[in-house]
Amino acid sequence: MALSILYKIFPIILVPFMFKHVYSNNRKSTLLFLSMLVAVLSIVSLPFVLVSWNGYISMIIGLTRYSVPYGILTSLFLYLLGDSTQTSIMFYNIFAVIALVAFFVLILIISCRRNWPLMKSCSICLLVLPLFLPQFQPWYLLWAFPLMLTHFSNNWKSIKVYVFFFLFSHILCYLLFFSFN
Repeated sequence: MALSILYKIFPIILVPFMFKHVYSNNRKSTLLFLSMLVAVLSIVSLPFVLVSWNGYISMIIGLTRYSVPYGILTSLFLYLLGDSTQTSIMFYNIFAVIALVAFFVLILIISCRRNWPLMKSCSICLLVLPLFLPQFQPWYLLWAFPLMLTHFSNNWKSIKVYVFFFLFSHILCYLLFFSFN
């Protein structure tokens, strides 16, 4: 989990779901999970932090610098409101992150109350994640595809909906938003 977070920061949203899963199965292994996660994150990040702390933090915080204005939510706001100044784009990106956190808290609460399996929680989160990202590339939806196949293997209707959503996002993203920018 830590290595996937270091590769791309987005899997960090799955940590609460994994924590809930590990905690519900074995409370002693929760401490092992958290200690291994923090240890691997720290060990791999330490050389970069020692070379340039400011560069490391600006890399993590500044991810939205390279994403203007290609997120689905951001592009939709820009299209509807017609405002493409740098200040408004940053506001829309911040709004998208707040909406993302609120959505995942809602999914976490629902998954706790209904005792969803880990695969279902993760597949729903990774399915919806690209909609909220400040930078959206349609192939980001491929992250959730193995989880969709694993969890919904008996429900081909859900898999078909996901594939159509993937194709629709390609068409929407490239033909509508990127062609007019």
